[in-house]
Amino acid sequence: MSFSLLIDSIDVGKIVQITNVDRGFAPEIEHSAFEYARRNGSRYAGVSRYQVRKITVEYVVSSDVDKKRYALQKVVAKNQELKLIFGDEPDRYWLGRLNGESAFNKVTGKYAKGFWTFLCFYPFALSTTVKQATRKQNRLEFVNEGTAETWPVYEFLAGSALKMIAFSHPNGRVVQYGYESGEAVI
Repeated sequence: MSFSLLIDSIDVGKIVQITNVDRGFAPEIEHSAFEYARRNGSRYAGVSRYQVRKITVEYVVSSDVDKKRYALQKVVAKNQELKLIFGDEPDRYWLGRLNGESAFNKVTGKYAKGFWTFLCFYPFALSTTVKQATRKQNRLEFVNEGTAETWPVYEFLAGSALKMIAFSHPNGRVVQYGYESGEAVI
């Protein structure tokens, strides 16, 4: 059985045998720091951000090397963002672009090996399905099962025009749309 990799809904695992997928443990993290003259070390500036994640896929081709090479080029060698769904995580997808770091080494007419490196500028996997919130008493609750920050999408039907609507968090923070004295926003 081969490992599945869907690239823009095309299973390249049926064209090649995928031998290794390296998504890395986590993307690199850039930390900002202040450096001071005549002092050792530096001071953390309170700002960190995730960098681009690199995903490397290694594969082998065991028959029809030339034919499969051209089939792979049609799927992978695009100058656009590709949707990547790996067989071991079918409920998540990554958005990546093919990096210049890729290879296709033809050993014989019946055997080749190679790799692709994809750059994911948003370094987290996204869910393939939309999660629905549940209403509990006077609250909406939903579970974020991923590792990325998630912003909810609110959809509701108002019984009449509303000038203002607000959502509050138990910590006291509030998100408000519109003003009581303004025009209807919904």
